Amino acid sequence: MSSPSTIERLSRAALLLISMVLLGSSVYKALTTSFTHDESLTYNHYVTAPLGDILTLKEASPNSHLLNTLLMKAFSAIFGPSPLVLRFPNLLAHLGFLVFTFLLLRRSHPLLLLPLFILVNANPYLLDFFALARGNGLSLSFLAGSLFFFLEFARNCRIRAFTWSSLLATLAVLSHTTLVYYFLPLSALSLLLPVVQPVLRPSGAHQTRYPWKGVILVNALSLLALAALLWVPVHKLVATGQLFYGGETGFWKDTVGTLIETFLYGARAGAGSWVLKGIIVMVMVMAPVVLFLRKKDVSGTTGHDRDLLLLYLLLLSASVIVTAQFYLLGIKLPIRRYGLMFAPLFMLTLGYLLNFLAEDRNGKLVIIFATWILAGLFTAHTIRSFSSSTFLDWTY
Repeated sequence: MSSPSTIERLSRAALLLISMVLLGSSVYKALTTSFTHDESLTYNHYVTAPLGDILTLKEASPNSHLLNTLLMKAFSAIFGPSPLVLRFPNLLAHLGFLVFTFLLLRRSHPLLLLPLFILVNANPYLLDFFALARGNGLSLSFLAGSLFFFLEFARNCRIRAFTWSSLLATLAVLSHTTLVYYFLPLSALSLLLPVVQPVLRPSGAHQTRYPWKGVILVNALSLLALAALLWVPVHKLVATGQLFYGGETGFWKDTVGTLIETFLYGARAGAGSWVLKGIIVMVMVMAPVVLFLRKKDVSGTTGHDRDLLLLYLLLLSASVIVTAQFYLLGIKLPIRRYGLMFAPLFMLTLGYLLNFLAEDRNGKLVIIFATWILAGLFTAHTIRSFSSSTFLDWTY
C-alpha cells in the first residue's frame, strides 16, 4: 500500500480544519440561538411524558421524532435540561455526518477530495438541523453511515457490513419517518445486488458468493423493528389527519424546488437557482449514459462506476417511490426539511460522477477546475448565510 502523496496529506489536513469549523459553528449556533417553538413543544409535551406515552404517541402529532425525543429524554435525565444538552445528540450527529461523508469520499481523486467534501457539507439549510433538537440531523447522519456500509458491502459481500447499513437505515427512519424513502430502496437493492453487480463486472472476473440468507434475515428484522415501533404512532397520525404538510403539485416543483429554495437560504432565486436545476438534470441524465458508454473493469480500481451506479439507483428509486405514492395513493410530497435526505444523496451521486469522469485523462483538468469553482461558490454562500440567532424554518 503506497503512502499518501503530499496533495493527499494537504487535502486531508484542510478537510480536518473545515470539519472543525463546521462542527464548531453548529456548537456555537446551538449555544446562541433561542429554543424554537417546535423544540419547546417536543420537550414540554413528549420529553417530560412517560416512556410508554412517547412510544405510543399518546398525544398524536408529527412534532415528536421518536429517536430524537428518546435521546432528549435520556440526555436531560443525565445532564439536566438545557438547550445545549437537548441539542447535543444532533451535535454528535453532525460529527458522525462529517466522518461518514469523508469515508464515502476518501477514494476520490486527490484534487477532488476537498471540493467534493465541501459540496456535500456546505449547505446552510442542512447545517441548521445539526444545531437543533429535531430528528432531521440524526437521520442525515445515519443515512451517511448507512450509505458507507452499503457501498462496503457491495465491495466485499460481508454480511456484517450490510447489517450495519440496515441498522443505521432503521435508526434513520426512527429519527425521521421520511427516511423510509431511503430504507425501502436500500432493502430492495440489497436483494437485487447480485443482478446489478454483473452489469459492471467484466466477464471472467471473480464473483464472491452472495450471502442471501443473511441479507434476507437482516432486512426482515429491520422491517419488523420498524413495524413494531412505528405502526401505532403512524396509525394515530393518519387517523387524526396529522399528515397534512406536503406538496400537491409535483416532485420537481415541490420536492426539488423547495430543496433549491431552502439551499438558497432566503437569497433571491436568480441565476443560482437555474444553475442548481441544470446540475440536477445533468446528473440524472449523464450518470446512466456515461456508465453505459464507459463500462469499465472494477476489479483492482477505485470502483467509482459501481458505487455511482448504486447511489444513482438509490436516488432514482427514492424519487420514483415518492412520486408514485403521490399519484397512486394521494400521499403528499415531502417538501423542505421533509425532503432533506435527497440533498446529501444527490451531492454524493454528483461527487461519484465527477470522480468517474476524472478517471479519463481527456477533460480531467476541466472537471477538477469546475468542481473547485462550484465548491468555492458553495463555501461563499454558506458563510454568507450563517446566522447565530435564527434558523431558516424558525425565523421570528
